[in-house]
Amino acid sequence: MKNLICFFFVLLFAGLGYGQPKDIWVDWECNMEIEILSGRFNPGTDTVSVRGDFNTWARFDMVVNPGDPNIYATPYPILIPQLEVGDTVAFYKFFYTPNTWETGDNKFYILTQDDYNNSAATISRAFNDASINNVTNQETTIQFTVNCNGAVSFINGQPFPVINTCHIAGGTFPLQWPSQGWPDYEIYLMTQMYDDGINGGDPVAGDKIFNALVTFPAYTLFHIEYKYGINYGDNINNGGGNDNEAGMEDNHIIELEQLLVYAQVENVFGQMGLHTLINKEYIPVELTSFTASLNNNNVTLNWNTATELNNKGFEIERTVTSLTQSWLSIGFVPGFGTTTEPHTYSFIDSDLESGKYLYRLKQIDFDGSFEYSDEVEVEISLPLEYELAQNYPNPFNPSTAIKYTVPSAGTVQLKVYDILGNEVTTLVNEYEPAGIYNVEWNASSFQSGVYFYQLKTEGIVETKKMVLLK
Repeated sequence: MKNLICFFFVLLFAGLGYGQPKDIWVDWECNMEIEILSGRFNPGTDTVSVRGDFNTWARFDMVVNPGDPNIYATPYPILIPQLEVGDTVAFYKFFYTPNTWETGDNKFYILTQDDYNNSAATISRAFNDASINNVTNQETTIQFTVNCNGAVSFINGQPFPVINTCHIAGGTFPLQWPSQGWPDYEIYLMTQMYDDGINGGDPVAGDKIFNALVTFPAYTLFHIEYKYGINYGDNINNGGGNDNEAGMEDNHIIELEQLLVYAQVENVFGQMGLHTLINKEYIPVELTSFTASLNNNNVTLNWNTATELNNKGFEIERTVTSLTQSWLSIGFVPGFGTTTEPHTYSFIDSDLESGKYLYRLKQIDFDGSFEYSDEVEVEISLPLEYELAQNYPNPFNPSTAIKYTVPSAGTVQLKVYDILGNEVTTLVNEYEPAGIYNVEWNASSFQSGVYFYQLKTEGIVETKKMVLLK
């Protein structure tokens, strides 16, 4: 019996993948969509590679997937020997020409049970794990500031004898990393910083606090790693080498945000790690359109936003151009707070008299600050003839609306009669200017039946039938 139990557990563990190590064929796929959209990667000239410990970090060029031009894949699998479930298949990074590596630590992949069962694995990721949710929506300018007073070279542990220049390098375009060892001739890859009180956002000259303004394009990954180098190419004063701030992969780090357009970061040379952005500025509510359309004497306002930041909503304001321009608030439409998704809004201003009207939007933030949109104009023309429209709804219960137009000023009567011709109510009996009018009759105190309503003005008489149905 014990032998049977042992045999059962051997089979169980074998089914869970606790078997002998075996060789695994590995393919890589890299989604380059964000890099292509950003313009950083040119599919016509650049080449994507995977590089890792499986090939001593040499280039293994990938080819375009015929079914999806955003996907690059290895042309054939690589054999990784003697792996078990849970093993690290490889440490690797994607790379594209001329000199762009993925940022951050080396990537790795853990062998799954399915991989083991199939003797094959596909490692599929986006370059830098980028998606529309972790990249910027627009250009973002960062003012990098580094205090080099008392700076010490990481290479020899000694203070720099003089500090003539400072450069910044990084893994996110337009920042670039030089080759290993930071050779002198690759100073062209570095971004120059300034201490002249003029360039690069530098406020004070000669204080050994260097500044540079760097503008990252749209679709830039939030996570940015970078490093400074003092006296680049000056072998007498660079402290033993150009890569002289910290050890390999010991970098400064900042995190961008989707709607961020400007910020500053203040560093001290040699103090690495994650830093907080200050003096941040964001995209406000971006209104892409604002239009007005006319239907009889109703005005429909439509507007669209591309992005919104802390948007409480829109107050709709109207003024009549023939009068003093006193703006009147006629409604409010809530916003979507903070969003990078486009949104569509509308508002209807009903039953207007003839005339010219101006409309504008007052966009209000949650903190009470506001901004006005451009204005749109609508003209409601005077009617050309008398008209009595059919009431709506009809049949009705208990209320209905009666619309009529008068082309010139005069005394207007609008009365309601029962089926026997008896007057039951007077809705209008007054002098009115030319225009379009709507009157509501609430017949809650009247019995069901057929009624007639009659418009009389300036020798014109029109009558129509309506039905009260309770």
